[in-house]
Amino acid sequence: VNDSLPWYRAGQILLHQRQHAEAHRYLKEAFSRKFSPLLLAWEELVHDYAMSLWFVGDAPGAIEQFRRVLHVDPHFAKALNNVGCAEGV
Repeated sequence: VNDSLPWYRAGQILLHQRQHAEAHRYLKEAFSRKFSPLLLAWEELVHDYAMSLWFVGDAPGAIEQFRRVLHVDPHFAKALNNVGCAEGV
């Protein structure tokens, strides 16, 4: 299956379970697959991928991905909050 949705959902669950390295693996895979904007907003996918980068210790990578989201949607509240937190550390 070349669909990103199953990978994304598994990554979300793993993030919530604080299994960050495994969540990162799944979200990175989801990021590289095709997705339907009718089922999954690109901003959500990239935001959660950025969160996984943050949790595995890649702050610059996380900030870069948060900024990608904000370039597309400057009012995406979760990305605004998290880029601010990441840059403030």
